[in-house]
Amino acid sequence: MTLTNKVSYLLGFIVMLGFSLWLVVQINESDLLTFQQSDNSLPDAYAHHVVFTQMNGQGRLKSRFYADELKHYNNGITTLEAPYGILYDNANNPLNMGGVLTANENTHLKSGEQKPPWTIKADQGELRDNGNLLYLWGHVKIHQEEGKNNQATLFITEALTYYPKTRIAKTKEAVQITQSDGSTVTARGMNANLESGEVDFLSQVRTRYEIQP
Repeated sequence: MTLTNKVSYLLGFIVMLGFSLWLVVQINESDLLTFQQSDNSLPDAYAHHVVFTQMNGQGRLKSRFYADELKHYNNGITTLEAPYGILYDNANNPLNMGGVLTANENTHLKSGEQKPPWTIKADQGELRDNGNLLYLWGHVKIHQEEGKNNQATLFITEALTYYPKTRIAKTKEAVQITQSDGSTVTARGMNANLESGEVDFLSQVRTRYEIQP
């Protein structure tokens, strides 16, 4: 496999992922293997230690995803081993969990301020729909560290669908959300917009508060 062909496959990955704005894929040449496969059950490309970097319209870092292993198949699906993402350039909105939990008024940001990035991790992942959909499963966690203007927040579920362009995360599985003010919400299913800060639960919603020392 020539270097030219390897570069062609890299460009194919960029098109396949379909992330808006500017996307850079970092793969060490020695870690990339490509194959000619007629069997869709076998990968046609394989790579270790992959980094996807997305920039916004101003050339600033928007998000970065890592994967220990990547496999691309002829059917357009790309599997990811141990995917981990960092979402920068967050909208300046407090978290509002469907009216169940509303962020304290002090969490509203002043103009130009930003909150810490969200992180997303799971045991396994699949990129589908030309990269517009990332399906995650196995110990899925979405986390945001506590900052000057926001509480620490942790989502935990077993399976979740994430849409990179809109930063919407959806699941029909059991989900638990905890915040550093001592509040915990459990529910069956949720729709969360990490850009706007809105979270809606589907059913079986329970809320618990623990008094912080």
